[in-house]
Amino acid sequence: FRVRPVLNVGYVGVLMARGEFHDVEARLRDAERWLLTPTEARAGSNTAPASMVVADEPEFRRLPSAIALYRAAQAQLRGDMPATQTHARRALDLAGEDDHLGRGAAAGFLALARWHSGELETAHRWWADAQADLLQAGHAIDALGCFRPLAEIRAAQGRLREATGTYERGLRFAIDH
Repeated sequence: FRVRPVLNVGYVGVLMARGEFHDVEARLRDAERWLLTPTEARAGSNTAPASMVVADEPEFRRLPSAIALYRAAQAQLRGDMPATQTHARRALDLAGEDDHLGRGAAAGFLALARWHSGELETAHRWWADAQADLLQAGHAIDALGCFRPLAEIRAAQGRLREATGTYERGLRFAIDH
């Protein structure tokens, strides 16, 4: 894992999905060191780094955004919404225009942070952005999951017809997909 940053960050996803958070930050730092310049990497280590192994160049290019996303997830799990927002914003800024999965995930974390702070209209916009990017990424199940918060926000705003319409669109979407 130490010389395979893409595999290492993929493993972070497995650990987090299993609820095992103790090793996550160390693994993110291990992967992140490959993103540093050679001088920066040597300054933080007493030993010469081994040769990096990358089997998937596009995933390697997405590493900075993915690392920021996992940090947003960690912050969200701790209930630290300002840090969630900071890391999610960074992930969004680092994601390429064609990285719809990364952009959708970052938008989802931004939506959660804004919803938590009571900024319902902004949260709704972020959820809509997340859903659109997830659909473009081909993640229909994740996009389906966005209908509920979109409807719940409208209900919390007292916009019950819109909430009902969102639930109905979600049901139609589920049937179609």
